[in-house]
Amino acid sequence: MTLSTALRARRLVVMVDGLIVWSSCFVLLYATLSVGCRFDIGGLRVLLAGVWLIHLAIIVWLGLRTRRAWNALTKDAPDSQRFLLATTGLVQIVAAIATILIGFPVLILPPCP
Repeated sequence: MTLSTALRARRLVVMVDGLIVWSSCFVLLYATLSVGCRFDIGGLRVLLAGVWLIHLAIIVWLGLRTRRAWNALTKDAPDSQRFLLATTGLVQIVAAIATILIGFPVLILPPCP
């Protein structure tokens, strides 16, 4: 793999990193809930809320990092870089909303029926 191919691959990963965090949150919440209910783990709601909040913090950090990069762009920055940062920011907003929505049942509903 050449350097330019590796750089393009890294850019694609950066563009969807918010969705990677969202999917990680979804899978970990589901797995923690399943294992916690099966083995009757005490404090399951707190554990689930912790998993959710950690993922939210990571998405916020990614968003702040993208915002800093956007603010650091100069007027003569290439359009491809602007597109990459704008798309990354929008994808991170979608990922943040999705992460918030999948985490609310953790706070509202009882973990195990």
